[in-house]
Amino acid sequence: MSFFTGHLWKIATGVAAALALSMMALLMSSYFTNRDLTAQRDVLANRINDPNTGYVAQLAQARTNVAQLEKAVAQQNEAYDRLSTQSLNRLAESRRQLAEAQAQTRVMERKLAGFLATKPQGATLEDRVRDIDARALQEFIP
Repeated sequence: MSFFTGHLWKIATGVAAALALSMMALLMSSYFTNRDLTAQRDVLANRINDPNTGYVAQLAQARTNVAQLEKAVAQQNEAYDRLSTQSLNRLAESRRQLAEAQAQTRVMERKLAGFLATKPQGATLEDRVRDIDARALQEFIP
């Protein structure tokens, strides 16, 4: 057994050295992986939190833009509603004026038809002209 015990410490030392080397390799690999992950984390954190170009700043700007657009759309809708109301009022006034003008036209057409249907009265041309003139002043001049 002395051979086995004498070489046991050499075998144990070799196994321990191999284990130490493999542990060191694993630790180095973990260190490099951790370093890469930390760098990636820092890049991502910068993309998120950068005050000028980060996602948080972009989201805040987007929210501000939405609020401004909502306000502009509300103002535009109010202006459209006002314009629509004004247009409807002007259209109603124009229709009223048209109806009034058409009524006046019908009255004038009836007066003119009656005027043209009546033959001038008088024995002479002068009497007939004076009759036409008098009737025209009476019918058409208020």
